[in-house]
Formats: sequence, C-alpha cells, structure tokens
Amino acid sequence: MRGCVSMKKIGLVICSYNGCEDTVKCIESLGGQTMQDFDIYVVDNASVDGTAEKIRELFADEVKVLRQEENLGGAGGFGAGIEHAAGLGYEYIALMDNDIIVDKFAMEKMMDCLEADASLGAVGAKILWMHKPEIVFDFGDVIDVERQKCHSPYREIYDNERLPEIVPTDFVPATAGIFRRQALLEAGSMPVDNFIYYDDIELGWNMLRKGWKMVCCGSARVWHKSGNSHRKHDNFAEYYFKRNMLNFIAKYIAEDKVEAFVDGEINRVFPILYGCSFKEQWLKFETTFYIFHDFAHHMRGKAGVNRIQPLSTGRNQGNKRLEKLYASGCRSVRIIIEEDAAKGTMLMGLMRNLCMGAPQMRFAVLFHKCLDGFENLPLGEEVAFTGLDFESFRPVTGDFVPDLVIHYCGHVKDMKVNVLPDICVDSHYNIVDDERAWEYYQDYDKVFEVFRQMYREPMLAMIRELRRTIP
Repeated sequence: MRGCVSMKKIGLVICSYNGCEDTVKCIESLGGQTMQDFDIYVVDNASVDGTAEKIRELFADEVKVLRQEENLGGAGGFGAGIEHAAGLGYEYIALMDNDIIVDKFAMEKMMDCLEADASLGAVGAKILWMHKPEIVFDFGDVIDVERQKCHSPYREIYDNERLPEIVPTDFVPATAGIFRRQALLEAGSMPVDNFIYYDDIELGWNMLRKGWKMVCCGSARVWHKSGNSHRKHDNFAEYYFKRNMLNFIAKYIAEDKVEAFVDGEINRVFPILYGCSFKEQWLKFETTFYIFHDFAHHMRGKAGVNRIQPLSTGRNQGNKRLEKLYASGCRSVRIIIEEDAAKGTMLMGLMRNLCMGAPQMRFAVLFHKCLDGFENLPLGEEVAFTGLDFESFRPVTGDFVPDLVIHYCGHVKDMKVNVLPDICVDSHYNIVDDERAWEYYQDYDKVFEVFRQMYREPMLAMIRELRRTIP
C-alpha cells in the first residue's frame, strides 16, 4: 500500500467501534486493491479494545485515525468522516464498514463505473455474506416510502454470472460504496441523529431528491460479516431500525398520506401493547412502547435508558394461558372458525402444541374460508381428523364429544358474545378463557380511544414541524 504523502483522488472512510480485528483485516484487504488512488481514514468511535493504537502500530502513516471522544454510532461516525474528507477536498469519498473483506478489483470497478457517468452520485458494491460467501447480502435496493419498506430484489440468492453487472439503486449502503463529493454536499451528508441504521438510506433518498442517480456494480464484490450478527440477544437492531424507519417515513411520505400513516401506527401498536400487558410479556411491551414513544416525541440520537435490553430478562412471564391450555389434558377439541378469522399460522401452531401433549388428539373443524396451512380441508362442512393428518378427514358424526371448544377469531376484542366456558383464541396469541380476560378485552375500544387521543394530535404536530425542517 502506498503512503499518504500526497492526497489522492479518494478519501476512504472506515467506521469502527470495538472492532479491532475486523478493522485490521479490512485495511489489509484494501492493501491488495488493483487501484490504490485512495487515502484511508478510520473513524474510531471511542473504542476501548485498542483499535486506534493497533492501527497506528501496524499501518503508521498509511492510515489516519480520527479518534472520537464518544461513540457516535455508525451515522455519527460516518458523518464525521465525510465532513473531514470533504473538508480536505477529496473529489470522491468512499464509505466502508469495518467488518468487510474487499475483493481486489472492487475499488477499481466502482471508480470505473462512477467516472464513466457524470450523472452518478454514488456507486455501491455487490455485498455478499461473510459466512455464506456465495450468497448475496445486498445488491441494488428499492425504497418504497408509500409501503414503508426498503428491499433488495437480489437478497439471499446465489451470486452467479446471470446477475446483471450494473443495477440501479435508491441508495448505496455505507457498507461499501464510493460517493461523489458534490453529491454528498448537495444531499446534506448523513442524518447523524439516527445513531445507526437507516442513515445511508436517508442519505441515498436525499441524493435522489437532488437529481443524482446511483447504481451498484456486480464485479465490485465485498464480503460482509454484518455488525449486528453478534447482537442476537438484545433488541438493539429492532429499536434503532424501527425508530429511524418511522422517522424517515414521517419526513418523506406524501403529504396527503401523513394522517393515514399516523393512524396506521396507532392501530398497529396499541393491540400489541394491550395484549402484552395482559399476558405480562413486559419485554415485548417495553420494546414496542419505547420505539413508538420515542418516535412520537422525536427522541433521536443514542438510545435512552431502558431502550436496549437483553431478550431474556426474566421479566417476561410468557403466555401462561396458552401453556395451561397445552397442558390441559384434553383429548378432543372442536374448533369453531369465526367469520373474521385470519392467518392460519397461529391456529396451526396451537393445534401442533395440543398434539404434543396428546398425539392422538381428535379435532373437529368447520372452515368458512381458506386459511394458510389448511388448503386441503373442505369449506362449509365440519370434518374430523386425528392429529395433524388433514388427508384423512371425515364428516363429523354424533359420537364426537369434545373435551374443549375453541373459537378462533381475528381478535378476541371483537367477540361480542360471551362464549365461556368455551375459549377464544386469535392470531395474535390472545386468549379469553375466564371472566377476567373477557372483561379486559371488552374494555379494549374504550382504552384504545384514550390512547388515540393521547398520541394522534401530538404526533401530527411533531411531523408537521419535522417536515418544515427538510431542505
């Protein structure tokens, strides 16, 4: 790798937080590039694992370390790196996660593509999984604001020669890409208040708004370890990703859809909170509530107290009612499918768990409409079968006497007739099996209206103010 005596064409920014070993491997892979017209800057987000010292020891003046006094997250780290590189006047600025290995042709291929078309604001790499090196992790993304999603049509498929060499994209992931300095300046750099996640998505969206195009180059390959792979035991990714996604949608969804967006979030979140409260699923309750609450109050930056929690805290009591049902010892069940029932997945799971306690469990079911997993069973006719052997169903005869009757519905709150001692179960894993549960869910609409009035107008006011700040 050539030294950094004189400034080169590209300022290459790597963001790292306590990732010393990965960062070293990434820099070493950059040393083998067929094109070396770049200076490397590592933004060290106040690591405590000796990252800064190790890089200075191994690479001396070949790599510059931009040491931060606190962890700014990926958004803040890349934002600081972009500001530094742009201030030095680099014509192009490359962004890379520290946990990637870069194919030797990647920088050359991306630069060839970028310099061949002046309308391109950025070119991204084809990103493959580190642990599945032939499987695509990310390659060409579509941002769908109206449907509130972002996806790659090539994700999780095998890399092969039939994939296109150049694909358009709505954003270039900061995992690996080269950006035109002018495009970054016009787009306003990273939304550093995201802390992490959705920052590069919003950057790409703003580049599109300023008229820049972006593509990903198939022959520029990198392998990504994925920084969240070690965070499978807490809600870190869920909190930041959903909070920042909501903030992004609120800023850029069409004006005439803002109210529907707010109503949709309230309608989505409240039943989760209401059900979790009764079932004592406190971890899910708190995660769902804090994401919604922090978005509604425009709380940005690093997560506050109690936001990031282990997935196993000992406070989640689980759905003891379903556990009790599975262990009830019954041997025959009549299932009544209510007209509003949806999603057969939960019903299938319920039946499977009942069968675990009684392999010869007898079921009698009457389907009014087709549900997932039960396509072979007839509609409009009550049939009986043993276990999950749907192929051997037969008409119900008079000798079928159930130990238990289950009403499967869309949501237990919509059951207007008290069917106890029969029980009600819905596709959200809510269950009504006694008078206390019946009364709780009968209060749903009243409590929902209080929740709605508490949040709807303040959220709309927050979003109106937020949208006024968009350049």
